[in-house]
Amino acid sequence: MWLLSFLSCGSHGTSQVSLAPPQLQTLFQVDSSTSADTSPVPRPYRVKSFPSNFGRPREDIIPKPKRSRSLPINVEVGRVSDKFSSWLKIATASEVGTDPKRSLTRNKMEALSDLICSRIDDHVENDDPPWLWWTYVKELLKQQNVGAAIEEARKDNPGWKNSTQCLTAFVRDHASQLFTMLVYMKNIKLIDQFCEKGMGDMMFPVKLFEKNRSIESTKRDPPIKLEFGSQLNVRDAKTLFGDWQWQFFVPELRWTPFECPAFDSKCKLPFLEPLLEISRTEFSIVYRAVIHCKYVSVESNGLEIATKLINGEKHPCVAVKLLLPTGLKKEDSESFIKAEYQTLEILRDFDTQHLIKATAFYKMKSGEVEGLYFVFPFAEQGNLRKFWKQTKPSIYENSHMMWVFEQLRGLADAIKTLHHEKEETCRHGDLKPENVLCFKVSGSTAVEDLTSCVLVISDVGLSRIHDKSTQLRSKTKMAAGETVAYAAPEAELFPERATTRRYDIWSLGCLYLEFIIWLLYGAEELERFGEERDRHGEKIGARFYIITSPETLTVDRSRTPVVNPAVTKWIEHIKHDPRCVGTGLGDTAIGLLIALIEKRLLIVTANPDSNDLTSPSDTIVADNQATGASREHMDANPKLLVVQATELSGASQPAQFTDTGDDERAYAIEVFNKLDKIVQDVRKGTIQWLNRQDGLKKELYKGPESETELTLDDKWEYVPDHDAAQRLEATLNRLPEQHALSELCGRCCSLSLWSQECSFDDTPKKLAQRSAKCALCRLLSRSLMNRNTLPDDNLHFFRDSSTLKFNNKLLPPIIPLYILPGKCFCEAPETLKSNIQLGFPQLPDPGSPTHIEVLGQWIQDCDQKHQCLHSQDTPFLPTRLIYVGKNVSERARLICKTESLAKETKYLALSHRWGSRPKEGQPDPLEGKIVCTDKENIDRLGHGFDESELPPMYLDAILIARELKVEYLWIDSLCIIQQDEEDWKEESELMEQVFRSSYATLAATCASSPAERFLKTRPERQCVTMKADEALYYLCDAIDDFSGDVEQGELNKRGWVFQERALSRRTIYFAEKQTYWECGKGVRCETLMKTSNSKASFLGDANFPYSMPSYVKGQQIVLFQDLYQRYSKLALTVATDRPVAIRGLEKRLIRVLQTKGKFGIFDIYLRRGLLWQRDQASLKRIDFSSKKEQEAVPSWSWMAYNGEIRYTSVPLGGVEWDLWNQEILSPWKQAKENEKAPLELEVIVRDLKAIPPGSRVFLDEPSLNDDRSFKCVIIGSSNESGQGKGQVYYTLIVTPLSLGEVNLYERAGVASMHKHHIVLDKPGTRARLR
Repeated sequence: MWLLSFLSCGSHGTSQVSLAPPQLQTLFQVDSSTSADTSPVPRPYRVKSFPSNFGRPREDIIPKPKRSRSLPINVEVGRVSDKFSSWLKIATASEVGTDPKRSLTRNKMEALSDLICSRIDDHVENDDPPWLWWTYVKELLKQQNVGAAIEEARKDNPGWKNSTQCLTAFVRDHASQLFTMLVYMKNIKLIDQFCEKGMGDMMFPVKLFEKNRSIESTKRDPPIKLEFGSQLNVRDAKTLFGDWQWQFFVPELRWTPFECPAFDSKCKLPFLEPLLEISRTEFSIVYRAVIHCKYVSVESNGLEIATKLINGEKHPCVAVKLLLPTGLKKEDSESFIKAEYQTLEILRDFDTQHLIKATAFYKMKSGEVEGLYFVFPFAEQGNLRKFWKQTKPSIYENSHMMWVFEQLRGLADAIKTLHHEKEETCRHGDLKPENVLCFKVSGSTAVEDLTSCVLVISDVGLSRIHDKSTQLRSKTKMAAGETVAYAAPEAELFPERATTRRYDIWSLGCLYLEFIIWLLYGAEELERFGEERDRHGEKIGARFYIITSPETLTVDRSRTPVVNPAVTKWIEHIKHDPRCVGTGLGDTAIGLLIALIEKRLLIVTANPDSNDLTSPSDTIVADNQATGASREHMDANPKLLVVQATELSGASQPAQFTDTGDDERAYAIEVFNKLDKIVQDVRKGTIQWLNRQDGLKKELYKGPESETELTLDDKWEYVPDHDAAQRLEATLNRLPEQHALSELCGRCCSLSLWSQECSFDDTPKKLAQRSAKCALCRLLSRSLMNRNTLPDDNLHFFRDSSTLKFNNKLLPPIIPLYILPGKCFCEAPETLKSNIQLGFPQLPDPGSPTHIEVLGQWIQDCDQKHQCLHSQDTPFLPTRLIYVGKNVSERARLICKTESLAKETKYLALSHRWGSRPKEGQPDPLEGKIVCTDKENIDRLGHGFDESELPPMYLDAILIARELKVEYLWIDSLCIIQQDEEDWKEESELMEQVFRSSYATLAATCASSPAERFLKTRPERQCVTMKADEALYYLCDAIDDFSGDVEQGELNKRGWVFQERALSRRTIYFAEKQTYWECGKGVRCETLMKTSNSKASFLGDANFPYSMPSYVKGQQIVLFQDLYQRYSKLALTVATDRPVAIRGLEKRLIRVLQTKGKFGIFDIYLRRGLLWQRDQASLKRIDFSSKKEQEAVPSWSWMAYNGEIRYTSVPLGGVEWDLWNQEILSPWKQAKENEKAPLELEVIVRDLKAIPPGSRVFLDEPSLNDDRSFKCVIIGSSNESGQGKGQVYYTLIVTPLSLGEVNLYERAGVASMHKHHIVLDKPGTRARLR
């Protein structure tokens, strides 16, 4: 019979598709058995989760989940369709030879069974999870006469031992889920045995022993075992207890003992949606989840629990934290996890809103591995860092200030509770804004009301359990996951000494200070504060302290920590902020708080007390701690395991507060008490939140002046780009490993180059001699060729970061080291992982999918984390754009009118060299190609053009645009009509907006003309493969050279490109050896290194030049002078373009500085701007006579000359300018009668006395051999006391113009001279300087 064959052939269910995260089995996970003859049916939000060997035949051809027979063959099989129900009964009866009439008997048990099965089947048809039908079934059991049904079932089961009353009570009180499962599966006869053993719902799930058809529950000690014998065949036992029990016994998630058994891998968890990963670290993954409200109880603690409305019912949103294997020994890893569990258990008993309380803990089996999970309330409002970025402080609103201080007090109370509340207390260990979550107050309806938010400290995964009377834990090292920026100095300074809980007080002080800076100055100034800390903090995480001893010293007690100078500067600035002080420091709440931070929290000293103990049990984990030998790699986060401290004998008391002296950091109780007093004093009216005197305007206050160096440094320091490497880890994982080890000499084989401690000596001569047979010696010898070394020089090679250097740490790296992720990487020792960066041993081919992914990750990271595209600029589109489409199937065309496009349309801009025409007689590689748009071809280009008509460079730009999902491209030669002076004049005025508004600029750095590709084959990169344990690592040529490849490249020697780079917010440079990315946060290399310097940062600043007003006056001067000096060195094909090629940039500078100006001179810095001088043998005056449409450039502007210039060395703050105000008047102070008239300066011209040879006089064109007479115009004088010989006069050298006009002069040079060189005892002559 085909039906019997169908029923006996095993699985007939649908294959299932997993949507859940790895190691987290939920209702969205795959069952262990799937049908071999059916295809997976993925569903976006719900996946079939019913056993594959249950189902009922249907008329359609799509197999559905099947329910196997659980009684002998002569009993009805499942719930079948009415169409062939009776046929099925007759068929099965005739096959076995039984009477079908028995299966048609109707009684109360069958009626109840039909009700249950009908509802469950309906939900099975809809793929609904169990809880949707289980709620209905529970109500059904309450309404129906279960006792009557059981009484009638006894007639078919005369062997039952328990009475109807006993069975009914058992089902009603202890086994409703079990009863439902047995009824649905037609195995109600087993209910008596379960009742006899007392195995109700709480004993499930059970373990099945197929051999003797028995089950066992381990939820009671000793375990309960139930044998069914002949009452249940093996197949039905497997169906019932191997599959279906998981549908009927969905566990509630609650806080369980740490030793609780793990859920089976088949267990279905009540999550309503696929879990969404929101964060990942080396130690854990955190998911956002929505859980059914009937299966979890989330303690609100006065906070609003985020919910999601599903099917008319609100279900809580939770954070599910999966702990990952740490790479430690199993017993040590368990101790680490248990310590976290114990801390969370302690927190559950604390009565404070400001500490997170875990909702549930459970374990889940996945093969032989047990995953451990914590469940927490989900903070829909995000964390404190996000809050600062998205919220504008309202410092003048009392409710706002009250909320701020109440939250700061609450955080102090939370730390006090952690440290001192109970016998077993702990420290947090990783307090930072990212670990402070924002919850809404329960019942609040205000979405934007700041005061409805509560700050809650979370993530105690790094908390340190302290035993009863022990105040300190021992042997602290920087744990994996701890944030360097907020770490207390003792963790680095004394790694072998007990670390006090006052570690948290330092972190709290850091957080409080940032909170005040945000409150007083806003999010942008807070970000600047972090950057300045980073500058002082040795570039390892913007720490709030620095170590004063040299980097080369080992970690020992002789090193001295001090508060980061940037922190000290900001604190001093706040102390003197007029809003924080009145008649004296301390009479405002903010003034008192900043004093508390300075005097009691950010104190570098926090010594253990003499009676503190060091736990001997800490030695358990000593062998598993990462060495972290060099503290400059703190951000590599070496691992740490902390176990509970040894218990002291005698009665245990809660940890007590101990007073400290002024030179010691405070305890939590003192911090809380002082903050509480501040709040109470404000409420009493004793003090105010801040000074609100009428004289203080509600203006925008800023932090202290930026510490940008007045001398711009041109040194490049390359460091690993760990963030980019992490984002590209999956990409790197796909790269093939070079398994063949390189051939090495005996010396190189013995080198442990993976270690930071590795060093060796050699000479260039010996390296060259061994190069033939040793790949590493060959690589070193080749790398030294361009270094200033002699053959017999003794060179000392040493590791630094993820590179190899020689002799001087300040020199650029000679060889970088890389490692690829993968199996070998996972199994590699921690010292190897932390000492060598993830990266590309061989760079991907330009334009390849891997190369495009690198570019895409750079853009994505900048979009998500930086503010490079954030601007108040009005949206802008160029006059014309090239539409490139989404792929090669779309024909490119010129869009001549962009008004119809959305203003937010993204486009890329191409920065490139035009190249020169081929010499006569040589072939033109661009012949027949569309290189430019002109009046003749513009209409044709608007209808589209074949890509075969374009030169190679343009094709590469189109390829990159398409791959980056940007549909529009701007190329000057195609988007500006060539040989059309009117169009050129209009479009050249728009250059500043074109590049500033582009999504990114593509710089064809390695192409000399449109005839060349910039996605070209790169020079071969030498690579050496070495091995440490079982892990491979690679040493390669050092090719990171942004200065040489880009800044000194041929493209960047073009005058026009200078402006393009400065105005572009983000630029991708396609250089010969690799690709670079530049944005406001620095330069990134394709090798996964990053770099910056102050000169590059100025031009690369995405907010340039809008950031310039934030600089102090002296910095603005240095920056604009450097800008013009660099531009003057660049080449222009047409000399008269000198003022035009930088006009867009100059106009923007004038606008943001809120001044007037032109031709390289700003009105606000008029005198300094005039003191330029040649930086070569002679300048040459540019003839502008052919450019009638251009305004004449005055002689006192360096733009009137060809050649390199620099500015006269004039000390900042050391010159008296006002004294000579009448000697020179700005041309922008007076209205011009004729706009086309040349700019003129009104000056006082003075005679000169004989100037001795050697004086500092610089004529602009000393090569001119004429009889010109010279006079001078005094610009300023040094502010030394008196008018003695030592005073310096800064002057312009001028000469009369022979144009028939009286008192008309032009500039001839500049000079620094003394009083006796100038005729000062006679009045000068008023004249005009043109």
